[in-house]
Amino acid sequence: MLRLQLSVSSYQLAYNRKNLTAALRAAGRIVAAKARSLILSAPKPSVAGGPPANRTGLLARSLLVRARGSTARIIDAAQSNDAFYARFLETGATSGGGRGFTRTRVAGRARRKVTGKYTTQRNMAPRPFLTAALEASQAEIVRRVGEGVGEAITGVQA
Repeated sequence: MLRLQLSVSSYQLAYNRKNLTAALRAAGRIVAAKARSLILSAPKPSVAGGPPANRTGLLARSLLVRARGSTARIIDAAQSNDAFYARFLETGATSGGGRGFTRTRVAGRARRKVTGKYTTQRNMAPRPFLTAALEASQAEIVRRVGEGVGEAITGVQA
């Protein structure tokens, strides 16, 4: 996770929120564009640990940037219904293996219930695309947000 911290001694900064929001939005767009390029250039089929491969383009199209005040978010498909699988791709997923079943078995005239467990467990290794995009564009984000903060500060109040 990328965190920027600004320390000012016992003074309050007067800043223009619009400039700061614009700088954060621009930084979010940098990360979203890098994530799109990682998705579109990934080999097919995708390998575990690498970005997911592009099949329909839905995941790449679903990356949106929202900036409000002093926060910026990249809204991916995990927060919309377009491509619900984005979070599963980013973090990995495990399914199956824990459910049981009960079956009635007929052997001649006798009926008996048989219980058991499904043994197939599906694991999908993470295919990080947002984290990789953030790490790849970290220097440019720090520069862009630093410039935006410099433009946003209008003065220091005692």
